Amino acid sequence: MKENITSQKPGGENQPQEIPVESESPDELSNREETVNLREAYPLAYRSIFSRTWRSILVFLGMLVLLRIGVGMAATPLEGGEVNANPLLSLSAYQIGAYYIFYAVTLLLSLRLFYEHLYHMSFYYGIEAEHFILTTGVLLKNRTSIHISLITDVFLQRRPEELVLGLYSVELANPSPEAPTQNRIASLDTTDAVGLQDFVVGLIEQSRVGPEFGDHKSNAGDVSALEKRRNRLGAKLEAA
Repeated sequence: MKENITSQKPGGENQPQEIPVESESPDELSNREETVNLREAYPLAYRSIFSRTWRSILVFLGMLVLLRIGVGMAATPLEGGEVNANPLLSLSAYQIGAYYIFYAVTLLLSLRLFYEHLYHMSFYYGIEAEHFILTTGVLLKNRTSIHISLITDVFLQRRPEELVLGLYSVELANPSPEAPTQNRIASLDTTDAVGLQDFVVGLIEQSRVGPEFGDHKSNAGDVSALEKRRNRLGAKLEAA
């Protein structure tokens, strides 16, 4: 069963952003009854697959160029007009070898793209019991759980390949001496990256409500729907 909570869209727009609250987590490693699915609200861009595989694609294109040059060299007559008599350098033998190499490299690239597709589909991030959850991996799963109050900063970062693809990454920082295995949500569209950053920053402010936030809270008039849900989850944990 799904419910929705609202969050202000980035840029101060009046239309609220719907954040799905699910009774069952899509994360297979979770056993929580109520989760906030940020992956659905702020999805990874599908072209993030290419930001992770651009090196493999360049290697593939480089192999094609080298094979084409090799075929041309094998077909070039030697000095004096003689045809190259070395069977290893003959056109037919080189073509056979080039075909095998081409098909092998194509297969490897296809497997890499298929793996990245599975990685993209299994990548999950959300909120469970006041913790930010980040699950990555296809077979070897990594799951990071950071309490909202321990997140010190939320960064927007951009690598060169993300600049080309028009993407941003969101990185969570915390003061723990043992850095989590994964705290980076890579390759979101600009709007989704900014929206996710604003949403997490809002949760951090709520978790640190004190004198400096007193006026802000009184002006809000009431605790948000998300805060109420977080309080209920906390009460359930204390009762357990």
